[in-house]
Amino acid sequence: CSPQFTVFESVAVQSYSLERQPDKARLILCRPNIEPDDQWRVSSNTMADTTIPFFDCRECYILEGFYFNLTKKHLNIKGWTRCPRSRTSKRKVAYVRWDEANEKFCALYDYPDHDNPDGGGREAVILVP
Repeated sequence: CSPQFTVFESVAVQSYSLERQPDKARLILCRPNIEPDDQWRVSSNTMADTTIPFFDCRECYILEGFYFNLTKKHLNIKGWTRCPRSRTSKRKVAYVRWDEANEKFCALYDYPDHDNPDGGGREAVILVP
């Protein structure tokens, strides 16, 4: 993302635990809508209690950079993507969004029990070879 546009991280992406470890290459798909999925506008703790895999913060960076490279548009214009299992050692939860007003990609954090309606999660569909 950084070579293409400004990135602001309140906590560096390396400081979060990740849902999937990069032990091998995987193809991961997400739904075609460009905003976070509406049905996951619940707390990160509630989302993490499900067996559904969500994009983690590293995958959101890759998706944003790849999408912009292809379309010259940004994701998360109206909402932000929660990464319910991407957490710091103090349990803060990663989320990402495009800040249109300040023209920067923001990687921020939220509290596990917060269910702000502006945030949703991107369900990851993992294709195993």
